[in-house]
Parts: sequence; C-alpha cells; structure tokens
Amino acid sequence: MKQIKRVITGGAIAALVTASALAAPATGASASPGQSVTDLASGVTATQLAQQLTGSGISISNATYTGDPHAAGSFSGLGATGIPAGIALSSGSVSNNGDHVSSILGPNTSDGISTEWDTPGDPDLNALIAPDTTNDAAVLQFDFVPTASSVSFKYVFGSDEYNEFINSFNDVFGFFINGVNCGTVGNPPQPVTIDDINGSVNPSLYRNNDPSDPGQPSIDTQLDGLTTVLTCVSAVQPNVINHVKLAVADAQDTAVDTSVLLQAGSFTTAVGPTAGGCAPFSDVNGTNPFCPEIATTSAQGVVRGFPDGSFHPGATVSRQAIASFLYNLAHRDEAASCSSAPFSDVAKTNPFCPQISGLVKAHVLSGYSDGSFHPSAGVSRQAMASFLYRLINPGKAVPSCTKAAFTDVPASNEFCGAIQWLVSKGIADGYDNHTFQPESIVSRQAAAAFLYRAGFVH
Repeated sequence: MKQIKRVITGGAIAALVTASALAAPATGASASPGQSVTDLASGVTATQLAQQLTGSGISISNATYTGDPHAAGSFSGLGATGIPAGIALSSGSVSNNGDHVSSILGPNTSDGISTEWDTPGDPDLNALIAPDTTNDAAVLQFDFVPTASSVSFKYVFGSDEYNEFINSFNDVFGFFINGVNCGTVGNPPQPVTIDDINGSVNPSLYRNNDPSDPGQPSIDTQLDGLTTVLTCVSAVQPNVINHVKLAVADAQDTAVDTSVLLQAGSFTTAVGPTAGGCAPFSDVNGTNPFCPEIATTSAQGVVRGFPDGSFHPGATVSRQAIASFLYNLAHRDEAASCSSAPFSDVAKTNPFCPQISGLVKAHVLSGYSDGSFHPSAGVSRQAMASFLYRLINPGKAVPSCTKAAFTDVPASNEFCGAIQWLVSKGIADGYDNHTFQPESIVSRQAAAAFLYRAGFVH
C-alpha cells in the first residue's frame, strides 16, 4: 500500500506511516445503523447538492463541483454530530466504497482515516493558510438570488487530523460568499481550520472524539474531532445574482481526511435572533439590524473593533476611524505609511496617520482652512457621501445638482451631487418624510452599512 511520509516542520516529531496504519481496511466497511451517504459517483448531482443545502428565500443556478466524485454527497442519520442530514464535502471519501472508508460515517474505527486522491488544492483555501498550500480539494459552488440582504447557514467542521497533527497540518474549510470567507471564528476573524478550533484554541467550539484518548469515542462518526454547530451570517445583494463557493482540503499533503457537514435547508435568508450565529463582536448580535453588514465588513478587514472584543455600534464614527475604514475598503492589500504629519492635529504617532495621509494624497479626504483635520470629530451623512464618491470615482469632480435631491438638500448644497450619486447607487437612502438629514452624524454601525454597499459599487 502507499506510504505517507509526514515530517512536521519546525518540530521534533516525524511520522512515517502506511495507509494501513492510518485506516482500517475498507473492504466490507459499513455505516452505523440509520446512517447513509449518496456520493456524486452514485448519481447525485452538484445541482441536487446545492438544492438540498438551500432553504427559504434563495433560488440557485449554475452549480458545479470540482474534486473526486467520492468526496462529496448527501447524507442522513448523523444527528450525533449536530447535523442530522445535509451535504458533505471531504478531502477523502464521504462514502464507504471499494478500498475507501467514509470520513464521516460512524462508528469511529480508526485514529487516522486517509484517502489520497492526489487531486489539486484550491487557490482561495491556499490564501487562508498561506504559506501552506492545499491538496485534494472538494469544491461546490453555485449562483444564488436571495430575497433579502442577509443569508445564514449551519455547518460542522471535523477531521481525523485531530488531535495528533494540530499546529502541523492545518486542514481548512472556506465558505466564500461573493469572494469573502464566511467560515470564520473569533475576533479578529480567523478561518475555520484544525489550528483555530481544537481543545486548546476556542475549546468551547470543539468536541473531542479521538480513539487514542482515554475512553471510547462517544460521537457516532468517523471524525476524530469536530466543531459544535457553527453558523455563518453574511450580507448579500438582494434580488440579484450572488455567488457562493464551499471548499475543504488537506493542507501540505494528501494524508488524513478532513470534512465539513452542511445542514440541509440551512442556507437561507432567515437571519435574526432565531438564526443565531451573527455575533461578530461582544456587543453586536442577531438582534442588531446592522449585524450582517458589520460581520461581513469585519471579515473583509474593512472595519475594526476594539481590543476588548466590542464594536460600539451606536457610537459616533470619527473622522480618523472613517479614514481607516475607507482605506481598508480601497487598499486592503496595501500597507499605508506616514512620513510626516499631514495636519497640525494629526501627528506621525497617530495610529491613523498612515490612512489619513494616503487618502489625502488620493484627494478623498481634506482638512480645514486652519490646517487641522479634527480627527476625533464625527462624520456627517453628507460628508460620508462626498468621501465615498471621491473614493470610488478617483480624479472626477463631484457633479452639481440641477434640482434638490431631498427637501433638506437643495441644489445649492455643495454635497447635493454626491448625495444624489450615493442614493442612485443604492448605498444610502432618505427618510420617509423625503429628507436626507445631511448633517446628522453617522454611527459606527451605519458606517459599516455604507461601506458594505459601497463595496459592491467599488
């Protein structure tokens, strides 16, 4: 049988094992009573998997799958995992077939189930665990049209890498909605991987099922370790086509299987307190109407919270904070610098100096006639309109108005053109009494919503 050589870089452990040592013989393997899997090799299609995942408020199209056909399928009877039925993706085999043992079906017969497909990894997953790379990726993706501006889904991540190879082989899962990974944990958000959820890191989210540990495995699944049921919440564009990509893969090599179970019907627009899961900060949860936008822009690295894990959603967003948020929106892959104080009240030591300097040079932000910036002052709705227009339309003058944009925004208002543009792009709207309240100060949660919607335009 094929040998798998595992050398743990930077550590004292080296393991040379054979496939027979990693997994019990597959011939004759059978699932626990009531458990079953139908994989893509047995006739289920990518479209059927996507349809099984989706629930209320979502229609799907253009489903595709990349990976070995035995590495994806629909399952039932796995209530012990917290996901009774749904779809499974694995870097190994989801079904018992031929020489392959299911990576998910119980009972737990081995400390290291391993099926090696020798298939490619996935570039988006590579980016999550760089400089490591992935192999044996199973990837399901499809277009969807939601009827609301937020979606959620429930899943469990598990692996036979637990517990021996934590901090060595960081197998990973990603749930990318419009290119942004929604499968994250913690603050700041980290991808869901072996290293980021285990008995030492985020232990409240981890369930041990390793047969090498004292006692018999208590969870009726082949997985040696798995998460509790996790919920992702993401903002989306309602009533237009969005895109989702689900992917799981081995890290560094092709040995020892990792899987994700996604609950049937849980990919839905039913987001709120009953959906759970939207809690990117200690003071932001599903009861906050801005929670999806805050969660998404936080995951994108656009907005930031505070060291204590809070966001202060109702607090005023300051001019220096909005400078940071805007810079992150436009230049999140570029480091900012501050070689000299840009304003009399913004010293080089100000942590926001690099972002303020960068946006001043880009003619997005400007100061006052006395040479100051007022970094701690609040940002008005009209100023936000101007900032976003200049950020998204570099080098273009803000257009003028030929007529009033709102009853309280006459054509003579210097911000009228930017406000009209903001509304035309769906980034903001007025109030029921036909006003815009241009001088009202923007809160941090409202800023996240502005930036989320502006991200689609940008």
